[in-house]
Amino acid sequence: MAILSALVPAPIADAEGTQYEGVRPGGDSLPPGAIRAGQGRYITFPGFQMLDGGRSRVFVQTAVRMEPTVRRIEGGFELFLEGARIPLRTNRLPLETEHFETPLSRVTVKQEKKGVAIRLQMRKDIGAISPRVVEGKDGYFFILVELPPLAP
Repeated sequence: MAILSALVPAPIADAEGTQYEGVRPGGDSLPPGAIRAGQGRYITFPGFQMLDGGRSRVFVQTAVRMEPTVRRIEGGFELFLEGARIPLRTNRLPLETEHFETPLSRVTVKQEKKGVAIRLQMRKDIGAISPRVVEGKDGYFFILVELPPLAP
């Protein structure tokens, strides 16, 4: 279930009736855990969204602005964030997307010695990707990778 919550967040009400809709670009919810914006090179939340027109998006929320290094790998792409850390173990779980109408089949977020590798495994070739970094709520940042609709 933790994997699906990162993919398709459903509103959850707490004891006071406050709605939590999960972390997403443009949303109001803060990431789970104790890491706050500006505290260091931390991955605070990876996620996936379906967008209008059959497009989809992989996003990674970070505590500070980080520019990924992108390279092609067999079957997809890797975004590398030098010096980054993943403080919550749940943020290391894969995002399984094969049941969505997207050219993406899976996202893995792996801690490596020199940083974090985010691997996008594609089911169809889409050419190149162009990640962009945007500022989010309360000083967090998002790395966004927008994907085209799944071609027939």
